[in-house]
Amino acid sequence: MIYFLKCRGTEEEFQTLQYFHHLCMKKAVEKTFGPWSDDFQKKLLRDKYQKNYSSLLFMMQEGQCIGTINMKKNNDGIFIENFYIHPNEQGKGWGKKILSDIKENCHLYCLKKEKKVIKFYQKNGFIIDKEDEYFLYMKRFID
Repeated sequence: MIYFLKCRGTEEEFQTLQYFHHLCMKKAVEKTFGPWSDDFQKKLLRDKYQKNYSSLLFMMQEGQCIGTINMKKNNDGIFIENFYIHPNEQGKGWGKKILSDIKENCHLYCLKKEKKVIKFYQKNGFIIDKEDEYFLYMKRFID
């Protein structure tokens, strides 16, 4: 069973988010943009973290963090970002369970090179709304 801890905005929590970002995004970022830059990624993530840490949740299992998700309410429903699950925990149904518990319209974006991620979201009711050179913007509507 998993439970969630709300982010308080600490440096330790930022480092946890940074760890999951690196672990889950490095390959896709490199396929899309070229070599990974720790400094650039840290700055990008810190800017988002400072603006949005209050909606960031840490997914916990038996006292260990197994992932993160940021869910921010806006006019279109829930905007999801930083949805990372540790690779050792992927495929166990955690992501599906979390998404099924969100009972509002939601939207997100992901890198076009993340074929496995795109397939996961499509299996969970998301459709491609639009795209640009690097990203797919996806939505899911709740009836």
